[in-house]
Amino acid sequence: MYTIKVNDEKKAFIIETGGFFRQEEGEQFLKEYQDKVRSINPGNYNFIICGKDLKTSSQDMIDILDNCLKMYKASGFKKYYTTKPTSPTAWMQLKKLLEENKLDMVMGESVEDILLNL
Repeated sequence: MYTIKVNDEKKAFIIETGGFFRQEEGEQFLKEYQDKVRSINPGNYNFIICGKDLKTSSQDMIDILDNCLKMYKASGFKKYYTTKPTSPTAWMQLKKLLEENKLDMVMGESVEDILLNL
């Protein structure tokens, strides 16, 4: 499950995600992501992803998450923010992928907290 929102006032592109993605949800997510990115100038927007409810992923899903991180980075947002998953294992997986992709994300407590500081 996921939501993608664009906050024009705060110049924020916000993704909230959690649980597990099935393949058809993943395909729908990619299409919606690309459509929304095309509707803005990413260089003027901050990217925020909330993955607090992210679960530990299988190797197949880690590969998909890795590709998503590459896609987010290639989109060219102004700055990147994330929230820490509550699952320690999911956090370790995400942290490793962020380091491998050289994607520097600022950590925030919540989407609301990040938006307050933009």
